[in-house]
Amino acid sequence: MHAEMDVIRFARSGDVLEVMRFRKCDNQLAMAKPCKYCMQHIQSAGIKKVAYTDEDGVWREIDLV
Repeated sequence: MHAEMDVIRFARSGDVLEVMRFRKCDNQLAMAKPCKYCMQHIQSAGIKKVAYTDEDGVWREIDLV
């Protein structure tokens, strides 16, 4: 189970989901954009925004409203 799938079990409509991952080699932030299947479930759960870390460890956002 992807982490996003686990979290949306407890989500309420309108929530914001934040996803981050760390590289094992140096504990730096890594790409954490949800996959297309997770995004479908996130949208179905009524989550309004997804924030995730990109490959450079920078926070990005996707508005789903």
